[in-house]
Amino acid sequence: MSESVNLELMITIIEERPVIWDITLDIYKDRNLTRNAWKEICLAFVEDFDDKSEKYKDDIRKMYLNKWSNIRDNWVRSYKQFKSNERSGSGANKSKKYIFHEQLRFLEKVVDQRPTISSLAKKNDNSEEDNDRSIINECCYAIENENTAEATVSKSPRKSLKSSDQKKN
Repeated sequence: MSESVNLELMITIIEERPVIWDITLDIYKDRNLTRNAWKEICLAFVEDFDDKSEKYKDDIRKMYLNKWSNIRDNWVRSYKQFKSNERSGSGANKSKKYIFHEQLRFLEKVVDQRPTISSLAKKNDNSEEDNDRSIINECCYAIENENTAEATVSKSPRKSLKSSDQKKN
């Protein structure tokens, strides 16, 4: 089962079957269509695939699925590295493109991250300045009142030691 696989041909065949890789499609979630697509891929590489035992078919299908997963994951990692190096001010970190980079560019559709949207309301800069001013005003008012002895501070009544001693006994 450790057959040599023409990976370029495999990528081309997979590209023709978006049910395997295009998560934006509704058919992507259809397991029967996905299973049939993998069966077609196995038929392209294994002679008499239909005549083999079910266990052998499952093993072959898993082998091709693992190969695809490894290829795709390596490309995604390489693509993200390449994109991060493209940003302004990212320095001179030059990395090689993945060996199948050009062939796998069809995956950009599903890999490019969507812009994030904050769920928090934006603060208005003026309201922040107003908030700072009100805090400063409150502090100044408290200081003025303290200096003029007009401020009243409420103290919580302290428990007498006698009452706490009585409770212990």
